[in-house]
Amino acid sequence: MTDSAHPDVVPFAQGDPISPEQRAEITTHLRECGECRDLVLFIRKTNATLRYEGRVSRVAWAMRMSQDALEREIESGTSVADLLKRPPESPVSAHPAPTHPLTPVKK
Repeated sequence: MTDSAHPDVVPFAQGDPISPEQRAEITTHLRECGECRDLVLFIRKTNATLRYEGRVSRVAWAMRMSQDALEREIESGTSVADLLKRPPESPVSAHPAPTHPLTPVKK
């Protein structure tokens, strides 16, 4: 514990291995302590953001794109799989044309 009132919740929040006793102690404490619950949530969100940013930067680097360009592609609904299939110099439209013309259904 870091002090007598609050256990060290960082390993728990990060998913690091802790003993069953530590897990039980922290879980019990979190039921009572909003401050520690907020800290666990903050740590988890921060770690998730850092992992996401790391993935985006690695994919952008591999595709020879800026992170901003990749973010714009993702926000427009383009999947990374679609991006990987196209040459880097070709633009991607937000609404690709259908590959097969649509034919009316005969009644």
